[in-house]
Amino acid sequence: MGDVYANSFLNLSASYTAGEDENPSIFSPESWNHVLPSELVLMNDKELRSNIFIDGDLWSDEVGESPLMERGWVFQERFLAPRVLHFGMRQLAWECNGGGALQMFPTGLPPRFEDNYKKDVCWPIMRPMNTLSSKEFCSRWHEIVTAYSACHLTFNTDKLIAFAGIAKIIQSAGSDEYIAGTWKSTIIADLAWWVYKANGRLPSGHQATHRAPSWSWLSSDRQICFHPYPSAHHKQEYFCRVMKTPAREEAGVSVLSAKGILELQGVVLPVDTLGWHNMEVKSFEIGNFQFNYCGGPESTNLDYDGSRADIMSLVSQHQLFMLPLYATGRLIVGILVSNLYTNPGWRRVGAVSIQYQNIPPERHDSAPDGWVKIPDSHWIVHIDGYKLYHDISTAFRGDKVTSIKLV
Repeated sequence: MGDVYANSFLNLSASYTAGEDENPSIFSPESWNHVLPSELVLMNDKELRSNIFIDGDLWSDEVGESPLMERGWVFQERFLAPRVLHFGMRQLAWECNGGGALQMFPTGLPPRFEDNYKKDVCWPIMRPMNTLSSKEFCSRWHEIVTAYSACHLTFNTDKLIAFAGIAKIIQSAGSDEYIAGTWKSTIIADLAWWVYKANGRLPSGHQATHRAPSWSWLSSDRQICFHPYPSAHHKQEYFCRVMKTPAREEAGVSVLSAKGILELQGVVLPVDTLGWHNMEVKSFEIGNFQFNYCGGPESTNLDYDGSRADIMSLVSQHQLFMLPLYATGRLIVGILVSNLYTNPGWRRVGAVSIQYQNIPPERHDSAPDGWVKIPDSHWIVHIDGYKLYHDISTAFRGDKVTSIKLV
């Protein structure tokens, strides 16, 4: 079906349904007049001024947050179709690789209101890969994966096949190799995915599946997110080498399941002494340094697959480890791995980030507990975090590394 949508001329999208009718008409019987902008004349001490007021969430209301856009199969259809006409709740919406329009703005959305997913994300990544830098490509890929993971599938076994058309068309645009939800050229960054925590809490039943390798986001049925990819002017230091990737026939693009061993080389650090509060990890120890949970994946955080009993069992048997992937100017980013039940291979069992540098939102004469100010700078440094960063960097540069095979 991917080829059908990719080679179509126009895709019609019944983005909203009327009432509880299972087969409603896509045409609204109501007048379109109520969607027109409202003009209001305001008077101050000097003059009368005419102002036009419109709803700033127009595109999201009619397209982005419509019920149909929450479906996993529709995500692929919308991505691949060159043009989509959405029958929205209040008006028609046009979407193509060149931009978007509404009945309220038939010649195109004003720049301040334009939020066109196809133009800004889909179209750039479908063009030849040499038109995007590696970081731009990676950033847009993570946007796509994050959005797809938030969609619903009636059958979770469709996770791979409902996404296969997207992977296929992107791969055909360049020379990169698609490997079970990741790309060979950016695979280190693609490993750093997190399960999205609504209100800071891990979803119930968060458990990896055997549909895909443990290191792939396709193995999770939950909404995921990635660290913002560092821009060109931000420091990035890699702590992991890819020694061998799965054969292409193993990973596949259009299969119902994926498998394959990813061989990595890096610094493996033990994770010990987890502290808990209300079933959430609030502190942890890595490399003899103690860290406290501070928030989401853009701060100090530990995200684990499975239950509290699962992770505590690994810790008690000294079988939980951190594999650092890279460091930005603020964070050390890594994954949690274990080889307890998968000898001779290892499994990814979570992710971890540690903030070792930061610019506080407000200037203070003194740094928070555990932090020190850098002289003549707005930056502050976490003492143990920076020591851990230095130890990892020194070990990796000194080739004090371990080879692991992730399954």
